[in-house]
Amino acid sequence: MDYFGGSPNNNNDGRGNGDPYFGGSSGNYHDGRGTEDPYFGYLPPRPSRPQPSYDTVSRADFKAYKRKVNTVIIVIAIIAAILFGVFFSVVPTIVADKISANVAELAAEKAAEMISQEILDQYKRDYNLPEDYFGIGAYVAKNCIKSVVVINCSTSSAGSQSTASGIIISDDGYILTNAHVILQENGTRFTRISAQMYDSGTTYSLTYVSHNSSKDLALLKFSDTVRPVNFSAVTFADSNLLTLGEEVAILGNADGLGIAVSTGVVSQLVRSLTSDSGWTITGDVLQTTAAVNPGNSGGPIFNINGECIGVVAAKIASTNVEGIGFAIASNFALKWVDSLSKGVKYKTVKY
Repeated sequence: MDYFGGSPNNNNDGRGNGDPYFGGSSGNYHDGRGTEDPYFGYLPPRPSRPQPSYDTVSRADFKAYKRKVNTVIIVIAIIAAILFGVFFSVVPTIVADKISANVAELAAEKAAEMISQEILDQYKRDYNLPEDYFGIGAYVAKNCIKSVVVINCSTSSAGSQSTASGIIISDDGYILTNAHVILQENGTRFTRISAQMYDSGTTYSLTYVSHNSSKDLALLKFSDTVRPVNFSAVTFADSNLLTLGEEVAILGNADGLGIAVSTGVVSQLVRSLTSDSGWTITGDVLQTTAAVNPGNSGGPIFNINGECIGVVAAKIASTNVEGIGFAIASNFALKWVDSLSKGVKYKTVKY
């Protein structure tokens, strides 16, 4: 018996083993497809693992490969450096330019604001204006509107046949307006004249005092028994001290829609005015660019201090003409009031 041998038909070529100690049964092959161990039983086949293959690289090829890699790295580094330089040279410039533009814009706005404020402050100092002054229209509307009334005239209780404006000129209730406001087309006076207050809308009857058609002025008065309490009389300025181009504002019952404000300038100081009915005022009429509409007649025109400088009287109504309105100068109007000897205590500016 051969210790390592097998049966005559079993060869030790890996395809069979008849070893009495380690051999397996005939027909079992040691080729990875299975073994039967007499001690451990059947063993599953072990998976075959591919063996790595190595290519032979010469030292010269390796050096050439290394040079190529280094070249690529150097090229990438150069490109990165260029991009880095462009980014940190161009982008900061663009950002800096943008920031500079914004700063310049803000600086210009601030400078303009400071200049405008300085001009306004100087304007206030020159004309002795209050700190809360922010434009003639707003200032006059805020401080003078209680001195203006809507004048309604009629000949019966049927309703108003004429509507215009009036100026409260004294604390005891005298009202100055135009003569043509209280007169009918035939020259006779309306029999019913009333004043409507701006703030409350309350209407009060007015007493006729006097009028002068050639001067287009009329004087009315609140009733002594029934009169408003929440009103204020205007303060008159010397119309001879006006300057050409001076800012002015008009308050009045424009087009019968209620008290409204319009602004403009004194466009001429000495004008003569001839009415449709034939009367003429020579040299005591102011011309203005402030809007004058039907219903503004008899209302006040103010300077930047809120002082009355005239009585609105007329405008040139033509499709070819714009911005030409007229007001009777305050000095002329007050001279007529004084001539009535009614003891009207109006207020004037003390120079």
